[in-house]
Formats: sequence, C-alpha cells, structure tokens
Amino acid sequence: MSTAFAALWKILFVSHVYAQETCRILEFVQPMEDDYLENHVIKSLMVDNKDQCKVRCYAENFCSSFNLGISETRGKLKCELSDSDHFQHPEHLICKEGFSYHPTM
Repeated sequence: MSTAFAALWKILFVSHVYAQETCRILEFVQPMEDDYLENHVIKSLMVDNKDQCKVRCYAENFCSSFNLGISETRGKLKCELSDSDHFQHPEHLICKEGFSYHPTM
C-alpha cells in the first residue's frame, strides 16, 4: 500500500511542479487603433468584447499579441491571436481601418 501511495504522491508532485512552470505572465500595453499585425494569426474567433480576446490570448501558449476588429456577425468582434508582435516583425504591422492591434510586453 505504501508503494502505491508513494507513486501517487510522486505523480501529484510532478503534476504540480509542471503546472507551476507553465504559468504565463502577459502584460498588454496600449492598443494601436487602425493597426493590424499580418502574417502571424494562429487562431481566429468571435468574441463579445476585448477582455474575452485578452483571456483567449493568455490561454493560448504561443499568443504574443492580437488583432481585434469588426466582424460580419452582429454584436461580435473578430479576435485574431498572433504568435508574434510588431517588435519582432515591424514590417508586418499595417494600417487597417476598423481593427486595433494589442501587443504585450
């Protein structure tokens, strides 16, 4: 019985340590209105507001920034998660009316 308990304890401990190592800290800075980061979208979805898009970016491991803009669905916004930012690829930041670009630090 103690061997099974030791094995279970080891699994729980390793799981806890692994979970701590995967925590992310993202600080979103001032959004850039009418700007859009192209060529780096990893996921596109519809959201009700900016905060939902922030949460989705945080939950997506490779998300570094997002574009938020108008959609064809009434009452929804288009949230595009990106795996890069304008610091790494300034040449991919373009003007796009109706969108805002939200980088992180």
